[in-house]
Amino acid sequence: MAIDKLISFHIERQFPAIYREDGQELVQFVKEYYKFLETNTSQSLYNGRRIYEYRDIDTTLERMLLFFKNKYLADLIFDDTTIRIIVKNILGLYRRKGTKDGLTLFFQLFYNETIKVYNPSRDMLRPSDSEWKKGRYLQMFPNDGIFTSTRNSLQYTYQDIIGKTIIGEASEAKAVVDKINLIILNNSIVPIVFINDITGNFIGLEGIVSVINGIPVRFGTIDGSLSSIAIDNNFRGTLNNNIGDIVTFKSVSDSIGGRGLVTNVTTEFTGVVSYEVADGGWGYSVDSTKLLVSNQVIFMDNSALNFTILEKLVDTNGNTGVVIGQSDLLVAVKADAGKEFSDSYVISTVDRTPNVTLNSLSGSTAIRVVAKNDTSPGNLYPDTLNASDVKVGELKNTETVSLIFDVIGDFTSVPLNSSDYNTVPPAVKAMTGTASPVTLSTPLNTAFDLSSVDLGTIVRFDNIDPGADYENDVYSVAYDTRVTLFERKPQEITLQNIPATLNIGDEVTQSSVGGKVIAIQDTTITIVPYSYYGFNSTDPIVFGGENWPIVALSTKFNSINFAGYNATIDSITNFGIGRIVNVDIIDSGYGYLHNEIVDVIDSAGRTAAKGTISARSQGSTGGYWASLDSHLNGYSNKNGLLEYFDSGKRIQDSEYYQEYSYEVQSKLGIEQYEENLKEITHVAGTKLFGRFNLEDNIESKADLDQAVIVFDGVPPPEIPVGVTAEASIRYVTADTNKVTTDGFVEGQS
Repeated sequence: MAIDKLISFHIERQFPAIYREDGQELVQFVKEYYKFLETNTSQSLYNGRRIYEYRDIDTTLERMLLFFKNKYLADLIFDDTTIRIIVKNILGLYRRKGTKDGLTLFFQLFYNETIKVYNPSRDMLRPSDSEWKKGRYLQMFPNDGIFTSTRNSLQYTYQDIIGKTIIGEASEAKAVVDKINLIILNNSIVPIVFINDITGNFIGLEGIVSVINGIPVRFGTIDGSLSSIAIDNNFRGTLNNNIGDIVTFKSVSDSIGGRGLVTNVTTEFTGVVSYEVADGGWGYSVDSTKLLVSNQVIFMDNSALNFTILEKLVDTNGNTGVVIGQSDLLVAVKADAGKEFSDSYVISTVDRTPNVTLNSLSGSTAIRVVAKNDTSPGNLYPDTLNASDVKVGELKNTETVSLIFDVIGDFTSVPLNSSDYNTVPPAVKAMTGTASPVTLSTPLNTAFDLSSVDLGTIVRFDNIDPGADYENDVYSVAYDTRVTLFERKPQEITLQNIPATLNIGDEVTQSSVGGKVIAIQDTTITIVPYSYYGFNSTDPIVFGGENWPIVALSTKFNSINFAGYNATIDSITNFGIGRIVNVDIIDSGYGYLHNEIVDVIDSAGRTAAKGTISARSQGSTGGYWASLDSHLNGYSNKNGLLEYFDSGKRIQDSEYYQEYSYEVQSKLGIEQYEENLKEITHVAGTKLFGRFNLEDNIESKADLDQAVIVFDGVPPPEIPVGVTAEASIRYVTADTNKVTTDGFVEGQS
């Protein structure tokens, strides 16, 4: 009902004309009186003409709000800033009592806050409630995917058999086609036919047939998928593998995705050798550096360390070898091929005059020789020239030099007036040059070959076999058979002043030459130069960005180390069990060839074993849990990879994790709202929990001609002026100064 709030302008017409003409003062007085009544908020006329407005919560008097609150919000908090909207929505709140919407509305009405509600029952463990799925498929031979019926000459594609039954021509296995994927292997398109409801087993090299409109149509030939692997027990793989380990397969073919489960390992204790370049030295070349490894151990009293590395030994049965390493209890030797020392024969030195028996050196008659084991490191590239054998894999600090590798000792028996120095005998072998014959008048540059060779510091060796069944420690030496002939030894450099921060192992430079400090005494340092000709005596040494003048420079002729024989190779014998014996296939992958030899790769990327695979059957995927309600944690197939997961499921505790608990996640502390929430929307029999969560909703718009958006510090391409982008950002996190979306997962910290 519309009621005029102002009536004073009607007063003048309520008087007779005589009053309006002769009694203006009276009329004006009454008019002013009514103006007072209708404009003063404390007068009955003012309030009476607004009585219908006072019945509406939106337009009522402030002092009337308390009565609305007492009627509709009994026992609730009073907030004069929000009570109008609360009263209008209180019925909806009461109707939603006990629901997530009711809680959300409660916080919006009373606290103007956005909350999240989490029910812990969502993450309670439910036994036997997970679903496991395992895919089966047929890898076909490459084809164009178009097939012609022999009866009606109509053409069909793989699309025509999706959802239909296929039959194996030879196996008579049946299955329903679920889907077909096309992948590229060896630059060919290969169809992968996924099947279910399988009866029997499809086999490789058979065709598949499906009946289309009553006519059988052949849809290609099955190639076959990886189904098993026969482990090569003669290959010396890694130790300490465990049953249950997941492995993959590496082949020379264009194959992917195969995975296996280790189901059996050796339980007998054995030893394998691992190698580490502790100090790469300098003066090594790829073509002539050998990794010499001991293959026998002679136990004896060797407290005086009587032997020198590479010293030759021989026993009374004609067996020969060289010393590779020693300790105060033993001598480690590398017996020559086809030779083996034993404690049945007297072992003597060869390089000493006179020769000395090991018994004499040790002062003991009890010598025990361990049986020969030369399974590591394998054949050496300088001997075989096979790049797959053991060789230096990488050099650093390299320098290219030209050297003549002919040995003068090969020609000491040749007379000076000989008609050809290359005649064998008396020469041991021919000279490396192009001249023939070679006489006194032959130029040296044709008699000898000046070879260009890269020399450097060893970074690593490649293709090393760790061996097997070692019972004792193994010693190793890196030895360049050609460069060592020149005996380029370390240099001793005396400085005016020695840098205070210089230590053994530091590198110094001079012009373009570098070197490593191996000894320091007073102001004299001993250096292994990274150069064939070494440091000069005129230019200063550079260290720490400063020049250090040289007083004197000389070669350390009494050093036992020289270029090509100054590296330190640590060979460690690792004893353990767990060599892989059997592997079951859990994922067939794609592209594996039948009877192909593959490497079995462990989780660390090492070749743990080798084996021959069978790939003439239907393939299978690793399988996956379609739901994880019955899992606390475990492994699941994600994007084709078996990954460890924590499902977030928890065991019922009848407190937090139960069917009737709920958690309010808000910026407010629970003590601020708990009492009011329980009065209004809490349901009897449920349990309330609170969690602090600093999140909020933000809606923002940015005009891109006035704002610059940067991704990872890189501005985006130019955006046309006037183009407007809207960004709805759900959460603002408190641990960053950027506005970001938040990946908060309900129920997880």
